[in-house]
Amino acid sequence: MRGAVTSFLRCSGRFLILRRSDMVDMPGLWAGVSGGLEGCEEPLHRARTEILEETGKEDVRLAGRADPCTVEAGGGTWLIHPFLFEAAGTGVRLNWENDEYRWVRREEINSYETVPRLAEILGTLL
Repeated sequence: MRGAVTSFLRCSGRFLILRRSDMVDMPGLWAGVSGGLEGCEEPLHRARTEILEETGKEDVRLAGRADPCTVEAGGGTWLIHPFLFEAAGTGVRLNWENDEYRWVRREEINSYETVPRLAEILGTLL
């Protein structure tokens, strides 16, 4: 089982979701800011690293974390470490891992084609 982080950024009551590019697993699906853990890496450190890499945002504050959960995706089982961060603004600078972003209300997430259990994982943080 591989470890990964999924982080949600919240600003003015909306949550950032990212559409995964054709250059990564599960292309075209919407997700939080995510990335695989490397070695014995601390999940919070990986979460902050992925936020900076995928959004260009440094001005985020940890607002919550939830117990890790398992997700079946991409032909394997993942142990996901969920985090919630408050963002100071809605500006985002995408890298190659994602090709679009949206700030959405919680109840809108299910209207998007997402990675497995995305709305459920967000619910564990609220």
